[in-house]
Amino acid sequence: MPYKRDKKYIYSWRNNNAFNLFVDGEQYFPHIFSLIDKAQDFIIIEQYLVESGEITTQLIDHLVHAAQRGVAIFLLFDDYGSLELNKDDRRRLEEENIQLVFYNPIRVRHWYNNLRRNHRKIICIDANVGFTGGAGFTDEFMTRNRPLGWHDVMLQISGPVLEDWLTSFATIWSQQSTSSIKLINDTQIKNTDKNMRGRLVTAHTPRHQEISRSLIRQIKQSENILWLATPYFITPRKLRREIKRAARRSVDVRLLLPDTHSDHPWVTHAYRNYYNKLLKSGVRVFEYQPRFSHAKVILCDQWVSIGSSNLDRWNRRWSMDANQEIENDAFSREIKQFFENDFSQSTEIILAVWKKRGWLQRLKEKFCQKIVFLLDMLGNSYLE
Repeated sequence: MPYKRDKKYIYSWRNNNAFNLFVDGEQYFPHIFSLIDKAQDFIIIEQYLVESGEITTQLIDHLVHAAQRGVAIFLLFDDYGSLELNKDDRRRLEEENIQLVFYNPIRVRHWYNNLRRNHRKIICIDANVGFTGGAGFTDEFMTRNRPLGWHDVMLQISGPVLEDWLTSFATIWSQQSTSSIKLINDTQIKNTDKNMRGRLVTAHTPRHQEISRSLIRQIKQSENILWLATPYFITPRKLRREIKRAARRSVDVRLLLPDTHSDHPWVTHAYRNYYNKLLKSGVRVFEYQPRFSHAKVILCDQWVSIGSSNLDRWNRRWSMDANQEIENDAFSREIKQFFENDFSQSTEIILAVWKKRGWLQRLKEKFCQKIVFLLDMLGNSYLE
């Protein structure tokens, strides 16, 4: 059944796509590199976090070899997120057929505008396959022989929706580069035999928030399951309110969040201040134990959303994000299995036990949430 275009969203739902989930760097990095080695026409990478190290060295090796074969490569890295990309690595990317552009270069006189960042994570290889998810090119996401390597997922995308990802990339590229690019024509992207429905949703200003708008709509319509994984649960009040309402009408609502294994432990203390009200509403809260869970995955009945959005207030105000939405029974079951695996490695927060936590932990929660409110006030004062 075809979808009618929703004027509130830039891109429409598309049929005949295929989606595959890859969990942790040990799975997705080798797979992505193997596909780069097979590229024939072009490679695009739009990325927030790029730091010099073993994984970025491997990436550059594969990109340079592709460029030497004549593949056109377009790299759009966030300037702040790539501060740890050293001079030698930047020099290696000056290869013929490689164009490297940095999003919103940091300037002292830009003041608050320096806070506007490109948080999107997109890889497309030819017109055949793309990836999005939460992972960056940094050794933190390597899991082999790294017991505390970050836990994350990347979603492989094939089919007509890939055209929207490429169009979205080309639009932002033209805003940051002196050259415009045309990557595809209408005949290059083919249907798959999986017939999965998908839609690209984006966010880039407080007024353009397709990702959270779509999520809230799905929560309101949810009947059975709402499971949400995010690394920084500093969400807008409206989203928390709808989550609690869903739980009160007997939807199985679960949050999968990091414990203090995090790159920002103070954020964990801040969102723990929400636990009392969430638990009283019937929301189940799980803290992932083995390592830092950086995954950004949402399951709402048969609807799934995976991408770069943390759903937190900071990103909502300052960052560009993009998520892939999917409606498919088989894929939703795969995502349910992903969550169940992670729940089995998590500690569930029980209200009666939580109320008995010590005064020092309560003080940390209050203090860290005050920091969040202060940052919010500073951001609001600028936007006003």
